[in-house]
Amino acid sequence: RGNPSSGRSSHHIHQHRERHRSLHSDGPDPVHRLAGLLRLHELYFGEGAPEERLEIVGEVHDNLCAILIAQEYLTQSEASDDQAFDDALERFIGNENFEERADISAGWIDEPVYAHLLKKFEG
Repeated sequence: RGNPSSGRSSHHIHQHRERHRSLHSDGPDPVHRLAGLLRLHELYFGEGAPEERLEIVGEVHDNLCAILIAQEYLTQSEASDDQAFDDALERFIGNENFEERADISAGWIDEPVYAHLLKKFEG
């Protein structure tokens, strides 16, 4: 019959090797991956320039409203209520960790954050 633990041991070694391989694999394009990670770091931890601020009006408002509805922060019937929109957007921005890159009460969002949100939730 053999050692009953040998199967488990072999399985454990295989899992360890796979975990090691996935943690230490550069993948097909490590430079591209690193550049992407640096962009995300700057997006989450960098400071936006005042000239990058977009007013939350018109198309910006409408696109954010669509995202809020799709992500169930806002209902279609609440979409025309400015206070409901502001409250939903405040919660959403907080959950996405962009509190420093948007000021809902002042009516602006950083353009890089806005572009990231469009890409993440609309595409």
